[in-house]
Amino acid sequence: ALTNLLHETGSIICYHYEKFSSKKLKNYVFLDPNWVTDFIYKILSEELKDNGEFDLEHIKNKTSESGINVELWVDLMQAFELIFQIPNT
Repeated sequence: ALTNLLHETGSIICYHYEKFSSKKLKNYVFLDPNWVTDFIYKILSEELKDNGEFDLEHIKNKTSESGINVELWVDLMQAFELIFQIPNT
């Protein structure tokens, strides 16, 4: 499919055909990967705890103007393998 080719070349972000992707993420196509990257940079580059941890409120504060819900940002960053959840100990 064309969307898969465009995703593979980095022209768009579309996880519709990815097996590991969340159901929510499969419903979105991001036409401007730089826009996504800029928001992820905002999330990861400022005001993190010393050990690099942050919570959903931090993501909400950094992405409120994006119009995309917090859970979708988490799914995107997990798809990019930038974040992971620490298991409860």
